[in-house]
Amino acid sequence: MTDHGEAGGQTHWRNRLRSTVEALTGELARLESELLSTRAVRANGGDDDEHDPDGIPLSSVLQTLEGQKARALTEIRVAEDALNDLQHGRYGVCRVCSMPIPASRLEIRPATTTCVSCAARAR
Repeated sequence: MTDHGEAGGQTHWRNRLRSTVEALTGELARLESELLSTRAVRANGGDDDEHDPDGIPLSSVLQTLEGQKARALTEIRVAEDALNDLQHGRYGVCRVCSMPIPASRLEIRPATTTCVSCAARAR
C-alpha cells in the first residue's frame, strides 16, 4: 500500500471514488431515460427522420446515447475497481511497473491504474 492508502488519505480517495460512482450512476440513469424516450419516439412513427434536412436522424441520436451509456458503464466499473483496490491496499500502485502513482495524477484521474510513464508507453 502506498501513502495514498493511509488513514486520512484513504478516506479522501474513498470519498473521491464514491463521488465519481454516484455522479456516473446519475449520468447513466439520465442516459437510460433519454434512450427510452428516443426509442418511444421512433416506435411511434418518428423513424422517418432520415430525410429531415434540419434534424439529426434518430438512429444517430440512439447511437450516440448508446456510446455514452457504454462509456459511463465502463467508468463506473473502473471506479468500483479502484475502490476495491483501495480496500485491499493496492490503490495508488501502478499495475504495470508496481511503482506508486503520484498523488497529483490521482487527483486528476482518481481511478487510474497506471503511472504517467506506463500510460505514455501504452499509447
